[in-house]
Amino acid sequence: MNMHMNNTNYPNMICDFIPEIAESIITSINLRFMSEGPIDQTIEVFMAKGDRPLEEDREAEITYYFKSKVNNKTNIEAEIGIKKLQV
Repeated sequence: MNMHMNNTNYPNMICDFIPEIAESIITSINLRFMSEGPIDQTIEVFMAKGDRPLEEDREAEITYYFKSKVNNKTNIEAEIGIKKLQV
């Protein structure tokens, strides 16, 4: 309706980039929406892995940092904390 990606789709989109997500628990998600992602445009996703948890998320074992861009303009910035499932 608004011709841009709905904000509720971003967590799923970026979590798909985390290799061990199926064996992990998400302990935190922090998303900052910077600009719209028009439906007819390509969204580029950039990811970095950190081995120190965020100060606000002491449960996380690994933190992933994301930035997405549309037409060379920052779309979102995000941090996702995860920890391995205890089986």
